[in-house]
Amino acid sequence: MIRRSLLVDMFFYIVIGVAGYMSTFNETQSIVVERDPLNGYKRDYYMLVGAIGICLIMVASLPVNYHPWRYQVFIFCFGRDNFTQKENWIITGVFMIFCTAVAIVFPNITSVLSILGGLCSCTMSYLIPTMAYVKLSTERWYAPKNLLPICFFGTLTIIGYTSVVLTIYMLVK
Repeated sequence: MIRRSLLVDMFFYIVIGVAGYMSTFNETQSIVVERDPLNGYKRDYYMLVGAIGICLIMVASLPVNYHPWRYQVFIFCFGRDNFTQKENWIITGVFMIFCTAVAIVFPNITSVLSILGGLCSCTMSYLIPTMAYVKLSTERWYAPKNLLPICFFGTLTIIGYTSVVLTIYMLVK
């Protein structure tokens, strides 16, 4: 099941990456929806649909992702899964202040996407499924059956985390 999930993820990322690059080759923007209209048209309706889709994702992602995050914070930090209304308001306020501070400190969305992409996508797409695969395996972690996914996806995770470190280094420098 995990292997199939990883293969499907990899397939879609490859298709999206190749299609995005092949549409404009060396003129591909760092954020794809910022490209110039193709074939001399004044408007690029496909990119307009893409930009609207990104706006919808950004608006919907906060409420969709906040509740599981808050729940996990209480379990991880406080060792319980129930919380009072006062605690809910405090953790929500801290979360909103943190998000606002990140938006103020890093107004360039490319850097933020690079950092979050390196952290979140590598963790969610490579690290956690690989750890689950190895943990659910009947073999020891160093068995050849487990070492191949560990080496392959571990390398991809290290590359993603390295991009985060380099992006932060370039921002500081």
